Amino acid sequence: MKPYTWPSNKRAIYTKAVHATLRFTRKALASGAVYALLAFGGNIAWATSANPPSEAVQAIPGLKKLGEGKLSWWGLSIYDSQLWGTATGQTDFKPNSYWLELQYKRSFKGSEIAKKSREEIQDQHPYSPQKLDAWQAELTRIFPEVVKGDTLSALYLPGQPMRFWHNNKPLATLADPELATAFMGIWLDPKTSDPELRAKLLGL
Repeated sequence: MKPYTWPSNKRAIYTKAVHATLRFTRKALASGAVYALLAFGGNIAWATSANPPSEAVQAIPGLKKLGEGKLSWWGLSIYDSQLWGTATGQTDFKPNSYWLELQYKRSFKGSEIAKKSREEIQDQHPYSPQKLDAWQAELTRIFPEVVKGDTLSALYLPGQPMRFWHNNKPLATLADPELATAFMGIWLDPKTSDPELRAKLLGL
């Protein structure tokens, strides 16, 4: 039996499609598109990470794991995530307390995390450019560069400053409660860009 030979026109179309896909991937990586998925979109699966620190357990009586998920993009693992609180099925996160943890599978710059956080907050709510600039600067000050295996965690208490941990060590405090709510909304607000991940974390 003679091996199958593609017609020249079909072979050319297939080759162009492959090259276009490769070009898109290279551009996405070069432009920082992977960073855009730090908190949004992707395939969701189970995640594994450490328990919250004693400060979170003391601040939120009855704290338990509500949900978890794994974020991937084009087959690349970005992070594992988990959310802790007191009750599943809460559609309005704002009046409730939470512990959110991300365990990274790749390296990212803190400035890129802050930039994308600002963009996601802006997509959800019409804050002024001046406020968004100030918030991005504050997040840039807080977030460190992360490498594979690092964790970034946040303790959200309604109307109070938000506290961050890096690899289970205290990192910084976000004094502005409004920014704390907007930041947590990246994952938990109904307007999130990744409603499937939101539902998974909240146990909806």
